[in-house]
Amino acid sequence: MMRTQKIANEIPGQRTIVADCGEMHRIFGDEQEAGTQYTLAVGRLLNINKWHTFIGQELVFTLTDPKGTAVNRLPRPGDLISYGPILGARDEDKDWFRIEDYYERHEPEMKYDLFALRLRPTDDPVDDVAFDDEECGQACTTLIIQRSGARLSSSEKIRDESSNGKIMYARPRFAEPCEMNTPWQKFIENVLN
Repeated sequence: MMRTQKIANEIPGQRTIVADCGEMHRIFGDEQEAGTQYTLAVGRLLNINKWHTFIGQELVFTLTDPKGTAVNRLPRPGDLISYGPILGARDEDKDWFRIEDYYERHEPEMKYDLFALRLRPTDDPVDDVAFDDEECGQACTTLIIQRSGARLSSSEKIRDESSNGKIMYARPRFAEPCEMNTPWQKFIENVLN
């Protein structure tokens, strides 16, 4: 009879690390005004081709279909966002993020609304320029707009689902984790205004 022996720590355990990378909020005079502003903020979040207007930097965000062709419509799961310096920059200077999913919740009786957009780093679909798996792992970032009564907030949460214990972040390649001066943070700061 053959015995099977388990070797301790043979397979690294799955780690999930979630970090809050900042939140901005505003308090409005009443719930109706906050609800109106919530609708505006969600509209801004979904208008990816105009994100540069909330960041105030010379950056370009472009919504594309899964093949990398620019589109001017509401985003869908599977669509991509190319992100990089001003127009005319080399394509290899861009980062690519896949819209993995979005989630919307309305609870009128609780006076609560939430919209979340989850992004994950991905390959350049046009030039076969692969992102660095060692750097990005299974990281994702979620941009959130939330209303609770007369309080409206925007936030970013990052999550790492890597199995090797290394902390991975779904941030633009030149940004430090939870650094307050990243494009995501600038967007979060300004989307409510």
